[in-house]
Amino acid sequence: MRRVAGILVSLVALGEIAVGVVLVLFPETVVEFLLGARVGPSGTLIARMAALAITALGLAWWEDRNSHDRARLRQVAIGFVGYNVGVGLLFLAYAWGADRLLPFAWLVGIAHTLAGIAFAVVVYRTPPVATTG
Repeated sequence: MRRVAGILVSLVALGEIAVGVVLVLFPETVVEFLLGARVGPSGTLIARMAALAITALGLAWWEDRNSHDRARLRQVAIGFVGYNVGVGLLFLAYAWGADRLLPFAWLVGIAHTLAGIAFAVVVYRTPPVATTG
């Protein structure tokens, strides 16, 4: 189970780092692609701020990708699950209420929600490491 958690964290971490970098460089394009909306100067600033936070989360998760400590995995899980489920539900709510079909918003929403749920299941089903003393 720890290996599955490591793989999941690695994939999501790399994805978030990549999305964060692309969003910093091309905020207007990414927002329009995902949400079908144009942003003004203040929206661009907010998108770039979110991009920096996304990148920072990805870097933090990358650092913990091979953790074999169950307590550490649980600490990471709180942020990982909260972020992924929260972002997933935000995207799903936005896509649901949109006046047109937004396939990438649905995809991002589903992917984030499932990643958060999968990680929660993996972490909480991982047995503790036996210690010798």
